Amino acid sequence: MTANFERNLTLEIKSDLVNVRLVCLSVRSICQHFSLEETLAYQMELCVDEALNNIIEHGLALEPDHKIRVHLSFTADRLMIQITYGPSKPWPDAMMSLEEPPPNARDFPERGFGNYLLTKIMDHITINSTKEITKLHLVKNIPGLCTEKE
Repeated sequence: MTANFERNLTLEIKSDLVNVRLVCLSVRSICQHFSLEETLAYQMELCVDEALNNIIEHGLALEPDHKIRVHLSFTADRLMIQITYGPSKPWPDAMMSLEEPPPNARDFPERGFGNYLLTKIMDHITINSTKEITKLHLVKNIPGLCTEKE
């Protein structure tokens, strides 16, 4: 694949939790199309799932009629995901908690570690918020792993 390789896709959903699964299925399928390892494809799906659920639940207070855009950009060496939504409450700093999960799986809570997973899986995360719009940028470096199937 050449250094200037780039493929882009934008999906738009309404801020209803039932729509998250559709985006996640799309992300996994696209990752598989670009020959990402199964584990990496699952991790990208998981990150989008966690981000969208947090956005809808916390950023948009479960209000169902907001638009959320998910833009995927594949290049020769990385996957970039930008999720844009608004108007919203700014993404709270506490949402990016780096608290380690408990060592014993039986003590692992059902909720509260989605953003921890984002920070551990993705290589770079930035959040830009105003009263009108919030943009969450997720980047995963994948040098040599991204090839397009015919």
